[in-house]
Amino acid sequence: MGEGRLRLKDKVVIITGGAQGIGRAYVLGMADEGAKIVVADINLDAGETTARDIKAKGTESLALKTDVSSPESTQITSCSKLLFRIYYPLNDR
Repeated sequence: MGEGRLRLKDKVVIITGGAQGIGRAYVLGMADEGAKIVVADINLDAGETTARDIKAKGTESLALKTDVSSPESTQITSCSKLLFRIYYPLNDR
C-alpha cells in the first residue's frame, strides 16, 4: 500500500455482498486505499475469510452476517454505524 494510494485512510466502508465476486473485489480495492471494511454478507464464513485476508494486509475489517432481504438483519448491520463513522456504504446487489 503506497502512501499515494491512501485516499480512504481511516474511512469506514460497509459493503453488502462483500464476501465474494464483485463485492469482494470492491472490498479488497477499498482496503488497499486504506479504508476500514465491514464485510456484510449472508455467507458469514466467506465474509470472515475475506475479513481475515484484509487484516493480513494490515487493515481493520469486520464480517457481519447480513441478509439484505431481512429488515432485522439490516438493522444489525446498521448498528455498526454506532461504532464507526460510515463514509461509503456500498451495495453490490
